[in-house]
Amino acid sequence: MQSLKLNLQQCSDKYHFVVIGIVLLAISLYINLIFVFFLLYSYFIIKRKYLNKILIIICFILSLLLIIFFYFYNYVPSYLNTNIYVSEVKENYFTFYVGFNKYLSYDKIGVKPGDILYIEGSVNEYLEPSYDGDFNTITFLRGKLVKGIYHIDYYEIKSYILTFTRLKCLILEYYQSKISSDYFDLFSCLVFGENVALDTTNYAKLNILHVLALSGFHLILIYKFLFSFLFKITKKYVLSENIVLVLLFFYTALCGFQVSLNRSLIFLIISKFNERYNVRLAKLDLFSITFLVELINPLIIYNTGFIFSQISSFGLLYINEFINAKNKIIKQLLEGIYFLALCFPFMTNFTNELSFFTIISFLFTNIISVIFIPLCFIFLIIPNLSYYLSFLLIGFNSNLTILANSLTFITPYMNNYIKIFYYIGLIYILFLISSKKRVIKGVFLFICIILLYLFIPNITNNYIVFLDCSQGDSCLIKANYKYYMIDCYNSYDYLKKKGIKEIEAIFISHADSDHFGDLSLIANDIDVKMVYYSATDNEIRTKLEDINVKSKALNYDDIIEYPNLVFDILSGRKEYDSLNDNSLVILISFLNKKFLFTGDISIEVELDLLPCLSDIDVLKVAHHGSDTSTSIDFLTKTKPEIAIISCGYNNRYNFPSDSTIKKLKNLTTYYITYETGNIIFYHNKIKTYH
Repeated sequence: MQSLKLNLQQCSDKYHFVVIGIVLLAISLYINLIFVFFLLYSYFIIKRKYLNKILIIICFILSLLLIIFFYFYNYVPSYLNTNIYVSEVKENYFTFYVGFNKYLSYDKIGVKPGDILYIEGSVNEYLEPSYDGDFNTITFLRGKLVKGIYHIDYYEIKSYILTFTRLKCLILEYYQSKISSDYFDLFSCLVFGENVALDTTNYAKLNILHVLALSGFHLILIYKFLFSFLFKITKKYVLSENIVLVLLFFYTALCGFQVSLNRSLIFLIISKFNERYNVRLAKLDLFSITFLVELINPLIIYNTGFIFSQISSFGLLYINEFINAKNKIIKQLLEGIYFLALCFPFMTNFTNELSFFTIISFLFTNIISVIFIPLCFIFLIIPNLSYYLSFLLIGFNSNLTILANSLTFITPYMNNYIKIFYYIGLIYILFLISSKKRVIKGVFLFICIILLYLFIPNITNNYIVFLDCSQGDSCLIKANYKYYMIDCYNSYDYLKKKGIKEIEAIFISHADSDHFGDLSLIANDIDVKMVYYSATDNEIRTKLEDINVKSKALNYDDIIEYPNLVFDILSGRKEYDSLNDNSLVILISFLNKKFLFTGDISIEVELDLLPCLSDIDVLKVAHHGSDTSTSIDFLTKTKPEIAIISCGYNNRYNFPSDSTIKKLKNLTTYYITYETGNIIFYHNKIKTYH
């Protein structure tokens, strides 16, 4: 033990150098430019000889594993015809193992963890993100060490084994009938980490989402209670401590080895080892060793929950270095601002709307930590107590909802480059605070970075973007710093990520949900000045009555003019029997180009429109590329330079049709949104996301 202690002390205050190197390497695999900094950092470390041989070997092994897993852990067989073991079941997906390989399926087939199935399934290709801030399936799968996604064509439950996760399901099923329905969702979240049924929107707006994750607070709470109980019985300190640590391991396993719980348990075990054998590792060493142990799965470094957990725990280690207020309320207020600053870049991954009441988020954190977490553990023993205390949670949720939705502001998504600048500025400020040097200068620099982040989305002006919105239509126009939309299917998340607070006008082509889509969501959260629709579309007029938004019907030859942007209505000369054929047809003059939007019209309507048409620059192909539209006569008359087909990958309608693609291939250049991601037109160029 003496030699081990000596070796550890020789490495003391050096583990974080390995961590910094691994983090730089992980970022560089996604952002190639950072690889230059990784090489410079490696050269700096080698020249200074900061690392001894043990740490150099650890660094090399972890770097090699990260690269191997990143580039080579991706072979997925095209078809599975075998027995599988279900490892995890969530609300909208489940994971399973074939041997040591982990896969995922979004099929809802009513399985439980521990089930042994015979399946026949085919691989699902997953698409890349369509824009900055879009859900990144590749990163999500890598963080869970999942090799691929499967669609289950056939399955048969053969048997089951009693795993920890299955045991958790059985426990939750038992308590669902015992605990008040008001408390059950919170109970399953705060005790077992199951938050699938819990509405976390208000928690995110108030920046208290982290308090719902199982963390060190839960472990310390359990540790103190169990240790006190066992020590009174055994009178043996070490024995009681060891038993509690073993029980905490089983609790972590029961909760599915969640990221933040894993980190807390590893940190606790290493801390106890440090105390028991007087190794005297610094708190930064303890944090760094915990980080390195978690990299048994190297790709977890790309898991957003892992990143969030590491930032929060790192902040806790050094909070007293920067906050010295004697008044408890002021100290907690400053701590809340400190944590908001630390976590803010990754908060924009979860929500793009925050309440000004985040400044008093410590109040909600304290209430949940001091009242509701202990209560939920008490409900394990006395579940009926939850019925008598429902008023506490109902009152808390009511106030939480009011404050979360009061004085809110939109925060655009922060891309990786801005995140890097943000943290450089924040680290610089914290360094100045700790050294008590020129804090004002540092704060000014940080404010400049924040302003840069807020105004960057507004620098680019005058563009039109065709959204990769899956099987539907949605287009956003920005002209003279104002926003307009043509259809709005599956577009709400994109608008929030962009930080858009106001839309001048939305033109709805017709009442089908794949065009009308997110209008209700958008109108509830974003100031929509006007919604335009076709005067021949009676269905959409009825639907708009349920939405609190100003609207107006448009007829043939109506012209809606805005600065540098003109909408010319070509449809409405006659009324058709089909809802699709009554779609708005709009010719837009913008960016010195003519864009023609055709909704879902058929060839019959196209032929009726021919007298109104001339050469155009960009055609939004009708009906997602269906063979019922886009005739040769129509293409010959309009002569589009570029055609855009908006549709989802592998959709059930088999859009776009082969015949439409063949016609477009012979007459123009075409793009399909599921292949390209978002398609943006500027003054003199076109840019696709992929």
